Amino acid sequence: MTAKELNIIDKNEYQQWLQQLCTEIDKQRLKAAMQLNAATLQHYWWLGNDIIRQQKEQGWGAKVIDQLSVDLQKRYGNDSGYSIRNLKYMKQYAEEYPDFPFVQVPLVQIQPIRGTGTLIHAKELYQLTCPS
Repeated sequence: MTAKELNIIDKNEYQQWLQQLCTEIDKQRLKAAMQLNAATLQHYWWLGNDIIRQQKEQGWGAKVIDQLSVDLQKRYGNDSGYSIRNLKYMKQYAEEYPDFPFVQVPLVQIQPIRGTGTLIHAKELYQLTCPS
């Protein structure tokens, strides 16, 4: 855009429009992050719950988690989040929330934890969706 064309633009109107765009972009980015959070929690719960189910049905002990970690990391890479520790956390998560709700929660009520900006506190989600 040339300097002459810039002079034609009403700077106040442009600034207001830019602010509206930035506000909407920020909202959309937050919405996408929160949808990812919900999907991630559902995935963690599902995997933890399936570990519990298989251990009960097959009579497998705790060592199956070690092998599962090796196999999942071989398939999805070491940075995939399937370490032994994480799989145990997923199992614990499913044990603590056996009836984990798969419902929508108002985004403003969900707060990020652990400084990641992508994970939400499972207890808060559970309490919001299943009030006592």
